[in-house]
Amino acid sequence: PAKAAAATRVGSGATNFDKWQSYDAEGAVEALERRESERESLRQRVVSLENKRAREEAMRRRGESEARADAMRARGNAAFGSARYEDAVSDYTEALEANPRSAALYANRSLALLKLRAFDEAEEDATAALDLEPSCVKARLRRAAARTELGKVDEAIEDLEARSSRDT
Repeated sequence: PAKAAAATRVGSGATNFDKWQSYDAEGAVEALERRESERESLRQRVVSLENKRAREEAMRRRGESEARADAMRARGNAAFGSARYEDAVSDYTEALEANPRSAALYANRSLALLKLRAFDEAEEDATAALDLEPSCVKARLRRAAARTELGKVDEAIEDLEARSSRDT
């Protein structure tokens, strides 16, 4: 029985060796590389689709924010036209929450603040508008008006001179 078991082990070893010799290692490696390449390609497609969806969602949200900002700007303009300056400030503030990169909104709120005699805040808003859009003439004029009221006459003159040098 011990010899039979040894013969079986030897036989199975020989059989395993024959299988190993006939094993196509290069083919197996190529198959693994192909599968990895397919997985990587699929992963890249998934990432690309997720990025596309995220961009579309961001654009949709930005469009909604801009539409909300436009509606609030229009309300602010209507309030300003009716001399309801506090309402105009509130509406412009809400519009700025939806679109904080709008120089026109800062300039509009600055004018409403001037009407309310909130000169420090009006100057801040005009400066914010000019930070976003240095050529915004309305913001420069509103900042000059606020600075004049605050007794910052030299700075107000600089704003007016900067405006006039841009006009020529």
